[in-house]
Amino acid sequence: QDFRSLPGVEAVALAEDEFEIIAKLSGFIRTVTITMSLVLLLVAVGLIWNTIRTAMFARRREIEVMKLVGATNWFIRVPFMLEGLLQGLIGGALACGGLWGLNQAWSSGVAGFKPGTGISALVVPDGYLYGVMGLLLGVGMIAGAIGSAIAASRFLDV
Repeated sequence: QDFRSLPGVEAVALAEDEFEIIAKLSGFIRTVTITMSLVLLLVAVGLIWNTIRTAMFARRREIEVMKLVGATNWFIRVPFMLEGLLQGLIGGALACGGLWGLNQAWSSGVAGFKPGTGISALVVPDGYLYGVMGLLLGVGMIAGAIGSAIAASRFLDV
């Protein structure tokens, strides 16, 4: 309040107000990111499920022959689950490449700011980045295997 009355002072901004705005923006971005991630995960499982169902339908004669000679449902299901796992691994690897590229662009953009501004604290450390990449690969493989298992179970009438 004392600084506002001084001559030549046009406006006074408190750091507390800026922190509140940044905190609200961060919370909104976090909520949107988590929501979109869950939606995209469900879409990925659906796409893998549909792909495996199509593959099973294309191989239905071979599956019928395998069942006629005594193959169990799991014996038939496991190769399709491995195929889904591989698809999830490839999708996760592509996502890791995109994440790495975005992180490199972000880090080089933030490096252009002055060191004392506090913006340099927004650089994502490599350890965290690699942890998220490992999580992406794991979730991709699990989503692929689960989508394949669901598709195979429905097709085999287990």
